[in-house]
Amino acid sequence: MAIPSISRNPIRIVLRRLALAVLLAFVGLGVHAQALTGVKINPLSIFLLTANIQVEHPISDRFSLQFGAFAGSPSMKADTNLSPDKVHYTWFGLTPELRYYPRFAKKAAPEGFYLAAYFRFRYLSRKWTGPVYAPSLDSTLIADNQQQIPAAGMGGMIGFQFLIKKKMALDLYTGPQFLVSSPVFQAQCASCAGNERPAGKIGPAFMGMEMRAGISLGYFF
Repeated sequence: MAIPSISRNPIRIVLRRLALAVLLAFVGLGVHAQALTGVKINPLSIFLLTANIQVEHPISDRFSLQFGAFAGSPSMKADTNLSPDKVHYTWFGLTPELRYYPRFAKKAAPEGFYLAAYFRFRYLSRKWTGPVYAPSLDSTLIADNQQQIPAAGMGGMIGFQFLIKKKMALDLYTGPQFLVSSPVFQAQCASCAGNERPAGKIGPAFMGMEMRAGISLGYFF
């Protein structure tokens, strides 16, 4: 099932801006090759069987560029009304980010208080076996289901990065993000006609506003 064009346009716009941000990041890395580069991980992601890594590079005393990525494929127990078994997830995301370390903080990038703006692309896939509603039969069927949710958007953050001996980093951050998405649902079974829909609520078609918060540990080389 194709994603409607009306929903694809904002995602395409965000992806173009994301590509531009990545290009600017590489330019910044080339111009300021002598600055320290930090590699950080989010330790909380381990509990979700997800790898989460960020690379930050200062481009001046007040600004730095960070590029983050995460990927995981855990299985979790679902609501019994949705699935009698586990739901298998696959997710990944990319987050280019520009950080500003203000002068009043009396510290230079990449240390101290900062404000950040970022773009985000996120993909989520859910697979499970469970009930779906079949309009053509006006009944509920058991099927192998998959929901794919590509989402894109942007957000802002405030944070504070502690540097121990100018090398070891502890990064704390929080802030809102705004995402749009266009979920695609598919069900496969012997009696499925292709127009089935989930028997229970799985997620909204419009992601809207969310809060993003986290902690990262890393080292600047």
